[in-house]
Amino acid sequence: PDFWGRFWPERHCGPQVAILAAAAGVGIIGAVLLPLMNGVGLAVSLVMALGGSLAFVVGRAWRSPWALAVWALCLVAVSVFTLRAEPGLAVLGLVLATPLFMSAFTKARTIVGLLISGLAWVLAAIRGLPLLGRTLGRLSARRNLWAVLRAGALTVLGVIVFGALFASADAIVGSWAKALVPDWQWSELTLRAFLWTFITGLTLTACYVALNPPAADPDPDLALTPRPAKHRFEWLVPAGAVLVLFVVFLAAQASALFGGKEHVLRTTGLTYAEYARQGFGQLVVVTLLTTVVLALIRWFASEQTAADRSIKRGVVLTMTALSLLVVGSALHRLWLYQDAYGFTTARITAALAEGWLALVVILVGAAAAGWSWAWAARVALFSASALAVALPLVNLDARVVELNAARYEATGKVDVDYLSQLAPDGSAAIVANFPREMAACALTGTSTSTDDSWTSWNMGRERMARAQAQVGTPTGVCPTAYR
Repeated sequence: PDFWGRFWPERHCGPQVAILAAAAGVGIIGAVLLPLMNGVGLAVSLVMALGGSLAFVVGRAWRSPWALAVWALCLVAVSVFTLRAEPGLAVLGLVLATPLFMSAFTKARTIVGLLISGLAWVLAAIRGLPLLGRTLGRLSARRNLWAVLRAGALTVLGVIVFGALFASADAIVGSWAKALVPDWQWSELTLRAFLWTFITGLTLTACYVALNPPAADPDPDLALTPRPAKHRFEWLVPAGAVLVLFVVFLAAQASALFGGKEHVLRTTGLTYAEYARQGFGQLVVVTLLTTVVLALIRWFASEQTAADRSIKRGVVLTMTALSLLVVGSALHRLWLYQDAYGFTTARITAALAEGWLALVVILVGAAAAGWSWAWAARVALFSASALAVALPLVNLDARVVELNAARYEATGKVDVDYLSQLAPDGSAAIVANFPREMAACALTGTSTSTDDSWTSWNMGRERMARAQAQVGTPTGVCPTAYR
């Protein structure tokens, strides 16, 4: 109690039988419905939505607009597992949304608080053990518990015996039983028992954080307060030197912008790929350093007089604008790369990431000028999660196929091997935008085999199967390089 009580007090310490039963029910649904070998689908979305929504109900998070926004974002994220066959970006979105999900209960507002909120989900497996023990103790102390268990066991035994008898006696009943009762082997039963334990544990820990959220944000009494410099030149001279370096860098980039592709290759000695990757790395570093510099300006710049405030805002706005020009330079480099070699999901994702970094620069600049740092951190993390979730929703693979189709019409070049990597989510766009033989080559070798259960249904795999049936198999030798 002395160790945990300082930053994670247990406000509700009484046994929580209803929460335990509900979490165990979510675990049972997941253990029964989740396909083990056939990929993600409808059951994955359903189980994740049930577990997350239970935590929101336990924490009564609907009373907060911020929590409702996070809940809506998470529901959209889990729906991607049904809508797309390659939900890699959706997984990234869920990882980024974890601190947001927990912040709906902890009400964290700072960057440190958001990170602690995400960590609380893991630590709840330890912090919640005493409450779990009290809940199990309450269950074992009930007199009618064993009577309920005996009645349940006898009910299951009667259903199995008479169900098997009726199923063998009538073919129609037998077909119903075959459709309803899963045909599980012993090894599969073991895996599903593990699934039940895992899903129930995740749900219970989320519910514990919702019921007893930790104090995620630092103590306001310990918060650091700005310490303005005595003399204006103490912060203005270093900030001015940084601004001069920004101008020099952008002047060099301007020469590449007006010089064209040949100028870039001739003066840098780099390929388009190396030039684009270098620009992306520089942008990440510049964003981080600009954040630090603007935070220091917010910390040290005095606002005692109107002149101080005007100079501070002027420096902040100038540095923010120059940082956005650096973003534009990185996007230009990436455009040269894509114009030379075509479009890929990685290159489009990098361009969108650069756009998100521009938003971060704007948020940091606004915070340095006087806006709330807490809301800047929240908006930055929420927008990153929303971006990762939105890309699968708009079907990025299909959009990349369309861009490469336009390039194919203009140049006659396309990487068929890469098109095959965009299936199955881009399969419909491949059939619609490329000749039949080329589409058949791009769709060859991609497996869409699933069972007939509704739990593993996935819209991306369904579209892939239809596209393969439409174009059939290639009649000749498929190209392996640019065509």
